[in-house]
Formats: sequence, C-alpha cells, structure tokens
Amino acid sequence: MNVTKLILYLEADSDCQYPDMYHRKLHGAVLNRIPDPIIEESKKGDTPSTLGISFTELMPWGDVSAGETRQLVVNTVDPEIVGHIAQSVSSDPSFNIGEMQFTVQGIDQSTVDVGQVGTQGTLESDTGVLVSVPNDRVSEFGLENPGSDVYYWSEDDPEQAFVDRVRENLTGKWEALTDQSRDSPEDIRGPLFDRKTLQKTYSIPLRVTVDHTQRIVLSKWEFDYEVRSQAHRDALNLALGAGIGERNNFGLGTLSLTSKQEPVLTGM
Repeated sequence: MNVTKLILYLEADSDCQYPDMYHRKLHGAVLNRIPDPIIEESKKGDTPSTLGISFTELMPWGDVSAGETRQLVVNTVDPEIVGHIAQSVSSDPSFNIGEMQFTVQGIDQSTVDVGQVGTQGTLESDTGVLVSVPNDRVSEFGLENPGSDVYYWSEDDPEQAFVDRVRENLTGKWEALTDQSRDSPEDIRGPLFDRKTLQKTYSIPLRVTVDHTQRIVLSKWEFDYEVRSQAHRDALNLALGAGIGERNNFGLGTLSLTSKQEPVLTGM
C-alpha cells in the first residue's frame, strides 16, 4: 500500500482571522475538489465516509495577512483522489476556507512509505486524534461514562483503550479501502506502534453540520515503530495515508512521517 502526499502552497488574497471552528469549512474546501461519485461511493458499506484521505489545517496556524503564504498537506492511499485535487486546483486555483481566501501558487506531489521490513521510524500527529467509545462499550474498555453523551478518550483514561479503538477504526478503513487479500490491522501480531508518547489532550467545538456543533476531546501523539512484516507495513501506511481515529474528512487524525531509518543490508 502506497501513500501519496500532496502539498498545496497557498497565498492569502486578503487579511483574515483564523476562524475558531474551521473544520467544517476545511472539510468542504478539500472535498469539493473530489468528484461526487467518489464521495458517494465512500458512504456505502459498514464504514461510511471512508475516503482514505487525511489532511492538515493551514500551516503555520494563525491569522493571515494579504500576501502571506500557507501550506495544506493532503495524504491519501488513493492516488486517484490526489489526481483529482491537483487537476481541480490547476484549473481553478482559488482555495477558500469560509471567509479565508487563498490562491494556490504551486503543488508538490510525492510518495511516502514507512519503509520495508526492519525499518524504524516515527509518526507524529499533525492534527488532533478523535477517539470515541460507544456508550454500550465503555465498560469493555475499562471506562466509566457518567452521562448519555458519546465518550471521548482523554489522558486520564487507560492508554490501551485508545490503542484498541484506533486499531478497530483502522481495520474498518482496511475493509472499506482494500481487497482484503492480506491480514488486516486486527490480524497483525504485536502492537501497531512500539512506543507511544502523548503530547497533549484538548477539547474543541466541532461543527459537523450547519445546525449541529459538538464538543470533542482530541489528543496529539508521537509514535515510534519498527516494521515487522509486510502486513504491518501496509497497516502503518494506511494510518499515514488515511489518518487514525475518526472524522479524518474534517482534518482530524492526520499523521506525518518525521523520521525513518532503513535496515542496513550487509553482504559477504
């Protein structure tokens, strides 16, 4: 499984404040560049809205002055999606996130891979990871939900609950996006990540629709890994391309490959 990385280089058309709740507008700005039949196809099956895509917020974050530049990074396991986005911004370089108006000045496309078996590396959260636990399963993960709302994982909860839910979610993406000819993330022996370093958790309001806003809890991580098998490599690349956790189509759960050391091959 390959990961395609697309960087959009944006120039601000005017001064603008960074909106407090930008996720829904960002969701529209990116997905509007993808043909409707692909969007509709992703809504079918047991894991709806799985496009195999994840993307960052504008980098660097913050208010923008006219003429300043920002970057938006899109990762995907479907190179066709990247092709559609690249073609769309080439024909129409305007890129607006709500009232934030930009012009695409350039694009850069590359292939990213966690590496062959034996490779060691680090994946880091570019955007916060959303992990929820259904009300009827909270006790299964050693949690207590005092209310009727959806339970969101936070730093006071067992780390294993986060790990298990991330792996379940990744398996759902695997089933929706692949031909399932190899082991799924649930079938891989051993951990998905060898070391997990929690950087922070925080709460934000997420506007899912015009009429519905929910307060969610996000976490940012650094994950160290060593590729143990081809199936493990595929699972890590899926995490890198499609994102981890939920609401990846809203710019959540996006990862970047920050270091990679391939195994040293020695011969006679």
